[in-house]
Amino acid sequence: MIPCPNRVAARWLNRPRLASEDINLPALSRNLADFDTQIRALKADHPHGNSPVVRAALVRQWSALVRSGFGVVNGVLSTRSIPTNQTKSMEMAYRLLANSSRQPKDMYKWWEKNQKRFDLLVDAAKHWPEKQLGTDELFELGSFTIHNTVGASGTELEGLKKAMIRAEQRIKTIPWFRKVLYGDVHIVANISRAHHAAWYRKVDDSVYLRRSKRAGMGETHALIHELGHRYWTRFASGSQKREWELHHERTQSNEVRMPEVGDPLPVKIKGMSDFPTVRLRMNGTYVYAVPKPDGTESMQGISEDKIRRYLTKNPITNFPTSYSATSAEEHFCEALTLAALNDLDAEHLTPFNTIWNA
Repeated sequence: MIPCPNRVAARWLNRPRLASEDINLPALSRNLADFDTQIRALKADHPHGNSPVVRAALVRQWSALVRSGFGVVNGVLSTRSIPTNQTKSMEMAYRLLANSSRQPKDMYKWWEKNQKRFDLLVDAAKHWPEKQLGTDELFELGSFTIHNTVGASGTELEGLKKAMIRAEQRIKTIPWFRKVLYGDVHIVANISRAHHAAWYRKVDDSVYLRRSKRAGMGETHALIHELGHRYWTRFASGSQKREWELHHERTQSNEVRMPEVGDPLPVKIKGMSDFPTVRLRMNGTYVYAVPKPDGTESMQGISEDKIRRYLTKNPITNFPTSYSATSAEEHFCEALTLAALNDLDAEHLTPFNTIWNA
């Protein structure tokens, strides 16, 4: 049977994408009732929500509530048409459930503050209309299905579309990386990681792109990077990961690297806007040129000891970006992104191709 075109359900990595009928509202309703009943019973004998007794008594119900709530909020974002006046409320509900990894210290205060978030989810799942495929809320773009959960429109939406199209085009230049081109991309507000342009949730293989009124190469870079996490998580072989982790460790072992002739000095020179190039290295001194007003140059020097002391505190790394030093996985995602953008230096591109093109 041909599915109704306004259904979100479709093939997605050998399993159905979340559809409207898949929202497990009964589980959330049941967990809500259990949690609220337990809260009311406990308050009769234990007035403080941060009591160890209260926390221990509620930990199981709280975990079940958060799990079922997160399933429903994902379902609402994927399938429901969000009223304009409820966009911020949905953002707050998602932020709560996406970031609830630890039981709160005061269960009573948490419930007083957040009960309305769960009531909103129940109302949304019951009454909000389903998104229509082919509208600005839900549309196909290349290999992705885009969920515009924030109602972005006009030049803002066009800018985000261009960033996503560029990301797909650049990903396709690396044949083995094309495996990540599937599924849903949610355009969202500041709902999970405040300083990230995009992020990837490994637990449910979902991708999020933060709304931006001036989307550009930053969003393209971020989306490719996050899809790199998808590749690392779902497609990279164990042997490739181990090889890359060894490469990462070798890179870390050379964090302090003294400049050579032809390299820029790592320190600013007073009166110069650029970092001067090392012309000569002799007698414990780096020699560099300073331009003079008449167009000639004067040769000056700075001691190796001074450079070494500076680098001990501010090392030049052998990573393609400073963020690459965070972990082997982040190193992979950054190198992969720069390779896709044709911006990975040869010294990094060679080991990257050796390991990942094998």
